[in-house]
Amino acid sequence: MGIHRIATLDRGSRRGIQARVFSDKELTQNEKHKEYMRAVKEVKLDHIFRKPFIDCLGGHTEGVTRIVRSTMQGELYASTSYDGTVKVWNMSKREEMETISLNQNTPVALSFLNDALLYSSGSNIFHRDVKYSDVLTGVQESLGSPDETEFIAGSGVLDIAGAGGTQFYASTVDGIEIFDKNRIKAVASYKGERQAKRLYISKNDMPLVYAIEGNKIVGYDNRTGKSEIEIVAKAEINAMSIDPMSPETIAAGTNNGEIYMYNTYYTGNSSTYITPPSRTLRGHTTAITDIEHSANGTRIVTGSTDRTVRIFTNDVTHRQEALYHNRRMQGVNAICCTSDNAYILSGSVDTNIRIWKLDPNSSTKICTRAEEDSRALGNVVKNKYRDVMQIEDTKRHQIVPRKIKKAMKNRYNHIKAEAKKELRRQNHGIIPEELQKK
Repeated sequence: MGIHRIATLDRGSRRGIQARVFSDKELTQNEKHKEYMRAVKEVKLDHIFRKPFIDCLGGHTEGVTRIVRSTMQGELYASTSYDGTVKVWNMSKREEMETISLNQNTPVALSFLNDALLYSSGSNIFHRDVKYSDVLTGVQESLGSPDETEFIAGSGVLDIAGAGGTQFYASTVDGIEIFDKNRIKAVASYKGERQAKRLYISKNDMPLVYAIEGNKIVGYDNRTGKSEIEIVAKAEINAMSIDPMSPETIAAGTNNGEIYMYNTYYTGNSSTYITPPSRTLRGHTTAITDIEHSANGTRIVTGSTDRTVRIFTNDVTHRQEALYHNRRMQGVNAICCTSDNAYILSGSVDTNIRIWKLDPNSSTKICTRAEEDSRALGNVVKNKYRDVMQIEDTKRHQIVPRKIKKAMKNRYNHIKAEAKKELRRQNHGIIPEELQKK
């Protein structure tokens, strides 16, 4: 179907104008060619005018380690750093609301319980309620006196996860402890085979707490503490993310730069062997430090020590949609997606929190009516020819810095060599020395 224009409003009378839609049979060969070239130009212009970087939040003096988002207020964020401070941010104004100094150089566990902030200091956990929501909504102009409660945890808090309501979980050296904000000590605890360095709360009907223990992802029933799901990966897992639209789907970022997709519905308890992932996503050249799904589950965002932020589509293709990098950015330690599916926050070793577009082709410019009509028509034409090979190749093309491109090439060559070695092991058992030299 050929489309010459879309339905718009008459600026004078505000009456709707009938859309002129023509089938391919009614279009001449010249008109078809013009329409196709319009689609090609629109895709190329998306790449030329793509400006994903939005802003930078400064304030930390050392590398940023974690960025978390409030589940109740989408504009409330918090970050922590090796400088021993916790900063609370108002993303609507992109300004700092509060700084908490802890006078320690060790990483701080950080989370939100509703609108209250949870953070660790040594072996203690603090619940800080300053009514941030009143400042965000304009009820108060400034923060009041904090209502802070201290909880006694095991030796060394590694991570905190707020479960909503009054409960939250803490991963300590001694195991996983369950707290209630109305009690100072843990109400329950259970211990796994290894220390859990990260905790995640499932959002499906089955109440599970996922813990990352080395190269394992263990799902504990938070009522009994029994291990219900156990996933074993080939490499050590640094972070994972649960798909908000499909909670049984898990994406795990590993030390070898690969992303393993698992479906816990079919996985079960597989502690005796390596769990085969349903899909493996590649692109990073070094360890993935953090990973997160977008709020609507359409994209997977990762950060790595290779100084890049990458976006993968969470669909059948799982292709790499974008690669974000600039010259001053160092290794990325933290990733957080905003609740409005518009931006990404990345915290890196260079002390900065950078704000990027989640959709690399989205526009933040205020357009005129004619520009809006032209852009809408371009989107319709691009959607019509989206399956054409030239359009697909143009969409996938990315401008990558030379050093990163060389590292990616070396990484792919290494993966091919490992695959050949594995094939020889399967076919011949022991590999001859002459083949190893080759």
